[in-house]
Amino acid sequence: MRVRKPDGSHARERVCPVKGEEALAKAARYLKAKQIVEDAKGGVTPPVVLTEEGIQKITFKEAAERYMTRRQNPRYAGVLRSNTVRLWSHYLTRWIYPVIGDLPLAHVKNVQAEKVVDRMYEAKCSTSVITDTFNLIRSVVASVLDDDKQPIFDVKWNWQEIKPPDVAKKEMKAFTSEQADAILSRSAGQYQVMFALLLATAIREGECMAIVIGGDKEKVTTLSPDCRILYVNTILLQSGEIQDSPKTPAGRREVDIHPDVAKLLLALIGDRTSGYLFCSKNGTPLSYGNIRKNVLDKILYDVERPVMKREGRGWKKVGVHKIPGVVGPPETEGYGFHSFRRFRITYLRTEAAINDAYVTYWVGHGKKTVTDEYTKIKQNTAKRRELCEQAGLGFKLPDQKVVAVDSKSKTKKVKAA
Repeated sequence: MRVRKPDGSHARERVCPVKGEEALAKAARYLKAKQIVEDAKGGVTPPVVLTEEGIQKITFKEAAERYMTRRQNPRYAGVLRSNTVRLWSHYLTRWIYPVIGDLPLAHVKNVQAEKVVDRMYEAKCSTSVITDTFNLIRSVVASVLDDDKQPIFDVKWNWQEIKPPDVAKKEMKAFTSEQADAILSRSAGQYQVMFALLLATAIREGECMAIVIGGDKEKVTTLSPDCRILYVNTILLQSGEIQDSPKTPAGRREVDIHPDVAKLLLALIGDRTSGYLFCSKNGTPLSYGNIRKNVLDKILYDVERPVMKREGRGWKKVGVHKIPGVVGPPETEGYGFHSFRRFRITYLRTEAAINDAYVTYWVGHGKKTVTDEYTKIKQNTAKRRELCEQAGLGFKLPDQKVVAVDSKSKTKKVKAA
């Protein structure tokens, strides 16, 4: 890419190779390119400070681009992580720019923000997404400062007048023990082990996809040699990029694994010493969007297949064969990857009656009280393992033998992880 240096000269900088070990996903390429531009400017993107003549000229889009670049610079507090950058960029391009992107920033006030909110409400966006988008508009407007680093456009926002009615929330559901048994019996290979691990640990899907074999337990998400402990330090984003920290600070934890599930993991690993635990044939990590579409949904929901009959030299459709899903028709709402997580939490708190402090630690939820801060679960390894075995699984593991993943690249992909 071509960048401009502080002295006014131009130079070409290499972002990453097209193929190979150092190749990056689309979102990662975008972030690295932005960083190269900032390094060329001196490494720091200051807040937007305007002269008197520039106050009326800057548009909302220009201010937003500058604000997003600054929030990704480690020089400033509150640096955005990759997933947040992707989400906020979507809010800007999908909802905000089409309505107020080209308006002068000085004209962006409550009426213009309300137009964005109304557009999102008509599209049936959730209340939380609408609120986040409105707060992003406020932040961009407040990011333009004068010479004394004070906001130039000090707008008094009236959210109570702009806020749309609360959108009815969908009921998010957990799998039952019977549904968990059915999911495992209908799955096979590494997907069967993946679903068993999700059911037995309540880890998030991004944490599950980020597991690497033989990794540094202080830096990446990896397993202990006996597969009895999962060290969570990184997550895999939907873009395919590895984020070097979990969703929240509490997400950095050690999750104990039942010995029966540990045996499945050991069988899946086989003689591999590196690479992703769940991976494609060439060693790249799996996309949980693809797993949801091509594997999980076909197990959860009813599937109709045509019944064909030979007629002459061709085939004729004579009917439809319906294969019942675990949860019912495709219109059934509330089920997904997080249903595995809800199953485990519900089981531990109700049927297994495990102390809530251990449940909170295992699932990676934040501490809410001073007492929670004083309760140290991580160092109590022996008690955690005892309670993990005592709690059991709450579902039946299948009898079929697990075959180790045959990955063509067993060593190259660890560097990417």
